[in-house]
Formats: sequence, C-alpha cells, structure tokens
Amino acid sequence: MSNSINGEQSNSIMPLGACILLQLTMGMLYGWSVLLAPLESELSSSRSEVSIAYSLAFIFVTVGCFVTHRLLHWLALPKLTIVIMTLGAVGIGIAGFGENIFTLILGYGIIFGFASGVSYFLSVSACSIRSPLPHSVSLSIAVGSFALGGVVWPSIYTTMINWMGVFPTLQVSAIIIIISGIIAYYLFLYSNAEVPKPDNNTGFFEDLLTSKPRVMICLWLGFLLLAFAALMIIGHAAGMVKEWADKDITLGPMLPNLGYIAGALLAGQICRFLSGRLVTVGMCALAAITLILAWIFPGLTLGLIMLGAVGISFGIASTAYPSTIGNYYGINEIPRIYGRQSISYGLGGLLGPLAAAAIFDGTLSYSISILTAALIASAAALVHLYLPRNQVTT
Repeated sequence: MSNSINGEQSNSIMPLGACILLQLTMGMLYGWSVLLAPLESELSSSRSEVSIAYSLAFIFVTVGCFVTHRLLHWLALPKLTIVIMTLGAVGIGIAGFGENIFTLILGYGIIFGFASGVSYFLSVSACSIRSPLPHSVSLSIAVGSFALGGVVWPSIYTTMINWMGVFPTLQVSAIIIIISGIIAYYLFLYSNAEVPKPDNNTGFFEDLLTSKPRVMICLWLGFLLLAFAALMIIGHAAGMVKEWADKDITLGPMLPNLGYIAGALLAGQICRFLSGRLVTVGMCALAAITLILAWIFPGLTLGLIMLGAVGISFGIASTAYPSTIGNYYGINEIPRIYGRQSISYGLGGLLGPLAAAAIFDGTLSYSISILTAALIASAAALVHLYLPRNQVTT
C-alpha cells in the first residue's frame, strides 16, 4: 500500500486549525459531569435515568467513529464537516428545547453522541493532509484538543448554568457548534483540503482482519485491554481521591485529563523516532507499573501520581494507535483501520467503569479495582509485544 498523499492537498496550516476548532468544540461532551445534577433536578428524574443519555452518547461516539471513513467516501471533507456539525447542533438543541428525558436521550445521547464521534474521527483523518508539521505531531495536537475539552468545558458549563440554567446552556451550546462548523467548513474549503482515500475500497464488514491479521488482532485486543484498565481508573478518579484523603474530589477528573493532553502531545514527538511496537508496549507498562505501586503503597500522593500517569498512558494511546496503523498500513488507510479499532475503545469504555463499580460495591474500596486494572494493563503490554517488528509500509 502507498503512503502517498493526494496531490490536490495543500501544504496549509488551515486544515489543522479546523481540526483543533472541531475538537475543542465537540469536547463539550466532557462537560457532562457538570450537567448531570442540574438535569436530574430539572427533569425530576433519577441519576440513573439521566445517565442513560451519556451512556448512549458513548455508544454512538463509537458508532460515529466506525462509519466516518465511509462518510468521507460519500461527502467531501468540507461538506461532511458542515453536515455533521449541523447534526450535532440539532441534537443538543433538541435536548435543550425539549426539556424532558426523552428528548435528552434522543438529542444528546444518540444524535449529539454520533456527531461527536464523526467529528472526532473526521479530525483524526484530516491529519493525514499534508501540512508544515509532521503527521504524528498534527495528530497529537488534534486529539489533545479534544481532551482539552475535559479541562475547559466543565468550568464554562458551570458558569453558564449558574447564569441561565441548564436547558438554555444546552441551547447556547447548539449555537456554538453551528458557528464552529461554519468556520471549519471554510477553513477546509479554502485550503482545498481533502482526506486521502484508501488504496482499496471495502465494505463495512469486509476483510475485517485486514491483510495483516496479526497486526489488527494485536492492536484491537491491546486497545480493548488498555481502555478497560484506564477507564476503570479514570471513570472513578473522583471517588478514589475521596477514599484516599476525603479532599476536593475535582482533583480526580482533572489529573487524568491533564495527563491525557500531555501524553497525546508527547506521543506526537516520540512516534517520529520510536516504533509503534515500542511505544504501545511502553505506554501500557507505564500504566501497569504506577497502578501496581499505588496498590502496594496506598495513599494520596502516590495515588495522584498514578492518576496522572494513567492519563498520560491513555493520551499516548490516542496518538500512538493511529500513528502505528499508518506505519503498518499506510497513512491513507488510517480512517478505515482505526475506525474498526474504535470498537475496542467503546467496549473498554463501557465495561471498565462498570467493572470498577461492581468491585467497589462488593468491597467498599477501590484497592481491588486498582490491582485488577494493573493486571489488565500488564496484559495489554504483553499483547503489543506480539506486533511485528517490521512496520514500514512502502
């Protein structure tokens, strides 16, 4: 397969600017934790009922990632951008104007969740466009921008909710999405940017294991295990901090998010010089070692270090996996192959937090959850060791 990039693409920084804008905007998905309590109060619903919307959003993010490579065959990059951002605005607008549990689930959970997945993967795919920056660096900036939403949107949403209420906040969010979509559309349009097409055109479920089944199985299973382990921890970070010290639990979600951003940006550099096999083994080993230490020596200081390290590991993964896929299959194949791999992330993201919750309910402590996550992260490192050493595609 070829690494060639479509000759019609420009060497402009504008496509990367569009990717950053899209990721920062749709990163509002990470503001959900701030929306939860006000929605529960306004809708007079239980927390579990309201949480259905976020659970569905997570599922449909994965669906959106999976189908993006096909959508890019049907619509040019600028057109798909404006269509999917309009869809996202409609979804969150339905949630904001409907003001009931059904419209929240439909608008936020299904429609906005799907749009978030497509916009995320669209941005990852657009990093294949030739730019003044190396591919792995562009990729790390794009995925880091989405994670930055976990830092900026909770505080933005808190201010907006205190000022105008939760439903008007969702309505304003819809306006923000559509404005960002219009700007990104023109950035892509005026740069003549188009995502490189894969060298072969297969259907959704054709050639599932690809021409390199060993690579696909290792990456898929490794990502499943790492996502399971990381989200066992990240999904319960606030509760862990409270167990260790009964202090401000906002430290819990903040450290993994900051670590994720740092890891994504770091991976953009190290993936230029180290093989994907070495990077993926190393990031899993980092998580496993710090988890084991936090289990052996429980306490706030080492616990906080562990939370940051798990975030760094997961952030490295966000850049390392697509970069590694590009090395094995060619840059043009990233949307198709990584789209399939996103299913493993979705499964891990759903099952990991549930497993940690079940263990906590049975033990009233996160100690066994931390040990379990350490063992699973170690298994992920071993899986990645089976990746072929020769990964250069010509």
